Parts: sequence; structure tokens; C-alpha cells
Amino acid sequence: MLKKAVFTVLLAGLLLFANGLSGQPARAADPADPEKTAESVAALSPRNSEEKLKNIQKLLEESRTEKPENLSRKLNIPVEKFQEKIALLQEIEATYQRQLTALAKQSSLAQEQKNLNAQIESNQGVVVSQLPPYSLTTYDLYLDQLDKMRQREDAASAAQQNDKKNLEHAHVNVSAASQRLRQLLEKVEQEATGDSPEQNMKITIARLENELAEATLDLNRLIAENSKIELQIAQQQKNITRQQVDWVRSRLAFDEQDLQERLKLHDGLRQKLKTYIASLAAEQQEVEDAWLKAQQEYSDTGIADELKKERSKSWLDARQSWRDTYQQILEQTENSLRLITRSEQAWQRRYAMIKGEVNYEEFDQWEKETSESIENINRLITMAQNSQNSLQPQIVSVKMQLALPGVDPVIARNQRTMLEALNKLLERTVEHLSRLQTMARFENRFLAEIQERQQSIKVIDILSKVAGKFLHTLDYEVWVIDEQSVTVKKVIVALLILAVGLLLAKYISHFTTDRILRQTKLNESDRAIFDRILYILMLVLVVLFALHTVNIPLTALTFFGGAFAIGVGFGTQNLLNNFISGFILMLERPVKIGDTIEFESTVGAIEEIGIRCTKIRTPSNVHILVPNSSLLEKNIVNWTLSDQVIRCQVRVGVAYGSEVRQVARLLNQAAAEHGEILKNPEPIVIFTDFGDNALIFDVYYWIRLGDTRMGKFIIESDVRFLIEKHLRENGIGIPFPQRDLHLDTSKPLNLRIIQGSGDPPGQDAAGSDHQGPDAAQQMKSASARGNTP
Repeated sequence: MLKKAVFTVLLAGLLLFANGLSGQPARAADPADPEKTAESVAALSPRNSEEKLKNIQKLLEESRTEKPENLSRKLNIPVEKFQEKIALLQEIEATYQRQLTALAKQSSLAQEQKNLNAQIESNQGVVVSQLPPYSLTTYDLYLDQLDKMRQREDAASAAQQNDKKNLEHAHVNVSAASQRLRQLLEKVEQEATGDSPEQNMKITIARLENELAEATLDLNRLIAENSKIELQIAQQQKNITRQQVDWVRSRLAFDEQDLQERLKLHDGLRQKLKTYIASLAAEQQEVEDAWLKAQQEYSDTGIADELKKERSKSWLDARQSWRDTYQQILEQTENSLRLITRSEQAWQRRYAMIKGEVNYEEFDQWEKETSESIENINRLITMAQNSQNSLQPQIVSVKMQLALPGVDPVIARNQRTMLEALNKLLERTVEHLSRLQTMARFENRFLAEIQERQQSIKVIDILSKVAGKFLHTLDYEVWVIDEQSVTVKKVIVALLILAVGLLLAKYISHFTTDRILRQTKLNESDRAIFDRILYILMLVLVVLFALHTVNIPLTALTFFGGAFAIGVGFGTQNLLNNFISGFILMLERPVKIGDTIEFESTVGAIEEIGIRCTKIRTPSNVHILVPNSSLLEKNIVNWTLSDQVIRCQVRVGVAYGSEVRQVARLLNQAAAEHGEILKNPEPIVIFTDFGDNALIFDVYYWIRLGDTRMGKFIIESDVRFLIEKHLRENGIGIPFPQRDLHLDTSKPLNLRIIQGSGDPPGQDAAGSDHQGPDAAQQMKSASARGNTP
């Protein structure tokens, strides 16, 4: 019993010692700010991490002095708690060890960055080991190095992003662990049950969890800082390598020896691949014969013997695998052979660019061919990747079948043969994919060089290329008629001749018509007819001249005649209808330029008779375009077909009881007084009708239309003024419409007062005494509105 008590006291002291070691104050979880992270990392040192590691290792040794099962029984604590404590100590130990590794790496990275900065300051990093001039082989070595630096920078950037996320997660874990520890301590303090082994164990585990979270946070800070330094180093190395590449590029020179060595290397590879292809073809024939034999054996095997059938089937599958393997390897080798030819051509062209023997057109052609080659290589890469992805599951499937117990030895041997074929195909596919990716990088590099060279080409070369392309486009053959080609150039020349000819035809027709009009004194309508006919004749001559100038045979018109006839029959029938109607109007002349016509209730003067439509100006100075066919198909009134004299009418009504003869005399006098009204024929006054309210008279008179179409309306207005004056001076009134209302008074009038909208509801207006005056007023109003006999 005494030993147990002593051991219990020692264990309690051990727990308190652990609490004291790990009972550091909980740190707040700061956000992953770069400056705070740098300060926290600077506070870390290998010495502190080593001391913490020694303390944790010491606790681990003390925890292992006795088995957790014995401690669990003595202290009445679940054994899982002891195991959890040991696991936490081990994790903390591993974290501190990783901190030491990260600190050592940080020191190494800092020294490397220091050396790089020193090289940059002294310009030693840009120094190239070889002396100029440089060959393309040397240039490619530095380009490969630059690609590696770019890949390293990308990897460092991706690692930095991942480390930032881990650091943020570590901050969250520290905050959560600190919160759990504070809550546990507050709970123990509130309960005040005294120290017990179980409570001490809970507190110890919470403190260890908090210490583990803080150690992990420090580790992530170190890793994030190291990632930052690695990214900076990668960027510095990339910049140094880029400067070296620029230095070598600016001092490239044609190296005949290097070119011949490259061509010799390509020729050796070509011969090697040709030999390999020949051997593959021979082996493929043997594999093909074996596959045909296996297929025949499988077909001859009876269904009754199931085991033999399975063996024959497995053998056929193995032969099929070898058959597919040789076919794909042969295709891959042939593709590699073509790539060698392409690579050899690219090397020759690269040195040709260095010598300056390439013009703009060749650059353009090379760029096109290189882009097509890159697309082809990318397709081959995709095919190789798909083949690789499909082979791996097949290999795994065959291995799983071989691992099954009780597999027939013959079937197992055939499956191993199949596995051998699949592995060989996978190996060759990986090699082929590597060659394709290398060639793709080489082609992309060559394309970049072409595009860079194109930017330095002179403007005169660019203009020369554009002019060459334009001339080549002009020689493009559109169609062939009677063994004579019609090119774009001929079509453009014909269009130019037509454009200039149209302008000249219009000018010449107007000029000729004006001269003839002055000499022959033709009217405006005859001038328009002559001008239109002359213009169309000259237009036909221009078209024929254009066809003859560009050597387009007239048989081309025969070819287009059918298409034109179809177009007339369907799409252009309305247009041709108006075109022909225009000629009929100009020849038959039912209307002429200057005539005043009335068309669909619209009055206006004709200003122009065109090919498609006729222009009419209304008195409101509005132009109306009427299709020519409408003027022939619909009724029109031509006021000035024979002459300019038209008859006008003014209607007036006088009151009943007036002296009608006097009225007629006054109306005739008013018409005669107007100076614009013709004396012959004389104005006529007609007593037209007995109207409802007046005696109706119509005054008819004739006038001559002038150039102003408003003259007719002005004369009518003047006549009305004169009529009103004479009637007023003679005491004759012009009545206005009126109505007489007669009431039947043989019976008493039934008067009702209707309730108005403002009266209160439920109240009879007729029965109210105070509404009597309103009723009498309504009766007076009714009597006033009607004539009561």
C-alpha cells in the first residue's frame, strides 16, 4: 500500500510537471499577415526548438516507464487517455523536428539568396561560359535552362499558395485549441472539486493539444517563409537565365559545323529508325501469323471441352495483345521518323534566318507550316496519352487475374504473355510521348523565333507582301466562258468602266438634251423622253464597251440571259412593270411634266417621270412617289391635259325670303369683279337647291392655272370675300343651321325634378318644400329652350 501511495504521488507530480512545461499562455490566432509571419519566424531559433524537443522527449521517456494499462488501473483513468497523451507527445516531437529541418533549410535558402544577390550586383550571373559567337546548340541549352527555371518558378508559386492556406488553417486550429483550454480551466475552477487524476489528465491533454497547435503554426510559418524565399530565388534565377538567353541570342552566328553535326545526328537517327521499322515489320508478320493460327485453333476448339476452350481463348487474347502492340509501335516509330525529317528541316531554316536569307513570304509560309506541325504533334500527344491511360487499367486487370487462386497454369502462362505485351507497349508509348513533347517544345520555340523575326522585317517588305497577295487575289479565276477566264481583275475593271460610264452617260445625255431643247424649243415632257432614251442607249454602249475591254465574251450575256429571265419572272416583275410603264407614259403622254392631276384624292403637279416612279408635288409642297404602273392601271384626273384652263366652283346659302334674282345678280357681279377669272367663258350662277336652312347657289367660273398651285385656292377665297361683301351691303343674310322645338300642350305637362348627385340619399326631391323654387326654375329653363305655341 505504501508503494502504491508513493507511486501515485510521483505520478501526480509528473502530471503537474507536464502541465508546467506545456502550460504556456495561449496565443491569439493572428491572421496570416506576411509582416506578422516574418516577425514570428524571426523569433524562432534552432536553440529554442531543440530545448522544446528535449523536454518533449523527456516526457515521452517518463510516460513509457510503465504501461498505460497499469497506470489506468492505479489512477482509475481510461487507458485511452494515456494512449492519447503519448500520441500527442509524439506528434509534438515530430513537429519540433520538422521545425529544426525547416530552420536548417531556411538558413540554406538565405545563403543561396545571398550568393545570388552578390552575383547580380557583380554581374557575374550573366556571364556565359563560352565566348561569342554562339551556335544554335548553345542557344538551345540556355533555352532549356530557362524552361527549367520557369517550371521551378511555377512550382514555387503553387507551393506558396498552398502554404498560405495551411497557415490560415493553422491559425484557426490554434484559436480553437486555446478556446478549449480556457473553457476547461474555467470549468474546473468553477466546480472547485479539488485536484483529481482524471481532471489533471484532461488539462494535460488540452495543454498538449494547444502546444501542438502552436508548434504546427510555427512550423507553417517557417514553411511559408521558406516558400517565399524559394519563389524569390526561382525568380532571380529565371531573370539571370533570361539575361543569358538574351546575351546569346544577340550574338548568334551561322555555324556550318554545328549545322552539319545536327544534320548528321538526324541522319543517324533516321537510319536507326528505318532499320528498327524493318525489323518491326518482320516481327509483325510473325506475330500476325501466330494470331491467325491462334484464331483458327480457337475456332476449331469444341464447345464441350470448356477448359480447352478457355486456354485457346487466353492464347488468342495474348496473340491479339502482341498484334496490337506491334501495330501501335510501328505507327509510333513511323511518326517519329516523320518528326526527324521535320526537325531536320527546322534546323536548316533556323540557320537560314541567322544568315538573313529569308524574305517575308517565306516567313509567312514557315509560320503556317510550323503551326500545322504543332497542331499535328498535339493530336499525336493526345492519342499517346489516351493510349497510356487505357493501358494502365488493362495491366492492373491482368495482374489481378494472375493473383487469383487456382488459375490454370496454361491460362496463367498466356496471361503473363499478354502482360508482357502490354508492358512493352506501355514502355514504348511513354518513350514516344516523351519524344512528341520534346518535339512540341522545339516547334513552339521555332515558331516563336519566326514571329520574333517577322517583327523586325522592314515596312517595305510588308508592303511588298501585301501587294503580292493583292495581285494574286486579282488573278483569281471567278468563272470560265468559252475557254476564256474571267478573273477578279477583269471584274473590277469592268465595274470601274461601268461607274465612270454611268456618270459620263448621264452628263452627256443632259448636255445633249439641253442643247436640243434650246434649238428646237421642245417642251419639258419631250425633253425628258429624249433624255431618258439617250441615257439608256449610252448605258447599253457602256456595258458592251466594258465587256469588250476586259475580254469577256458576249456569250456571257447568253449565260446570264437565262438567269435574268428567271429573275424577271419571279423577283423583278414589279420593277420591270414600272420600267415599261414609264416608257409608255413618256411616249403616250397621258400625263406630262407640269400637269396638275388628281390621283386617289390627292392633287398635285407632276415634276418628273422616272424609270420606276413618277414624282408629284402637292400644294402642301410634299413630294409623292407613285409607281408608273399605278398611273396606267388606276383612274387619274388630269386637269391640264389639253390646256391650263380649269373650272372652279364656290357654293353659298342665303336665308329664306331673300330675293333670289338679286342674289344671282350679286353673285355674278362678285365673280366678274375678280381680275383672275376669265371673261370667256363667262361665270355662271346656278340656283342649286332649297336647303334645310338656306337657299343654295353655286357660282361657276374659269381660271388659268399658273406655276403656283395655290392660285386656285387663293381665287376661291377672294370670290368668297366679294360674295360676303355684296350680300352684306344689300342686307341679305347667310343663315346658320337651326332647329325649332314644338311641344304638344293638349295635355298637361308632366314635370319631374330629378335628384341631383349632390342631394342626400333617401330624400325625395319632388316632395321637399324647400326645393319648390328649383322646380320652378327648371320649368322656366325648359320653356326657354323650346317654342311653346
